[in-house]
Amino acid sequence: TGLYDDTGGAFACYTKDIAAPIDPCTIGSREPGAKRIALTGDSHAAMLVPAIRDIAEAQNWSVDVYVGQGCAWSSDPTPSCSARLSALDDALLTGDYDAVIITAWNRADRDLANRQDRAAQFAAKWQRATAAGITVIPILDNPEIPKSAAECLASTTEFTLTTCAFTASTEPDPLQLAAATLNLGSVDLGAAYCGPDGSCPMVSGGVVIYRDLHHITASFSHSLAPYLAERLVPLLDRPGT
Repeated sequence: TGLYDDTGGAFACYTKDIAAPIDPCTIGSREPGAKRIALTGDSHAAMLVPAIRDIAEAQNWSVDVYVGQGCAWSSDPTPSCSARLSALDDALLTGDYDAVIITAWNRADRDLANRQDRAAQFAAKWQRATAAGITVIPILDNPEIPKSAAECLASTTEFTLTTCAFTASTEPDPLQLAAATLNLGSVDLGAAYCGPDGSCPMVSGGVVIYRDLHHITASFSHSLAPYLAERLVPLLDRPGT
């Protein structure tokens, strides 16, 4: 259970009830002049909290965290999502944020048509934000890992970058498709997860990357902070959209 529990407080203000609005919490700077940012999405956004917290404290950002199971901020018509999405609209579009950072699970079992539909739902929502002068920054999702790689990890004691490695899916992330539609800058951390040959290690720099089949560990999230900052800061400083 140690690996599964490597969350670093990522779920401190996470809402498990899909139908419920999210009760946000604030991480990072408390200074009055701090840049105001919202982080929103599902459990994959929650797993970035350790990295975002590190960056926020270094960059003087005050980050309101809106994370919950399912119903990521989009124009998703699912009835069970309506209360959450309405509340997110109220919070994110009128919260005087400099930027909204969003990520969500890129499910491996989606076909291309479903990915395109999902991208259109994201783009429709983000367009409202950019029209209001809010910078929207999608962070593309981490790879989903095959069960065989997880089982290999559990039964191995010595690791190189190739031990238990797998090949990531090449299907596009709906977040990437939505960003391209609106000509938005997005953050792709793919090189932190997989090599140029498409091989994705289970352990990097002595740190186990995944705590289950599709969530990263808090330990690896912390190690992503400098790479994530390198990509986020220029997008935050970019005028307009």
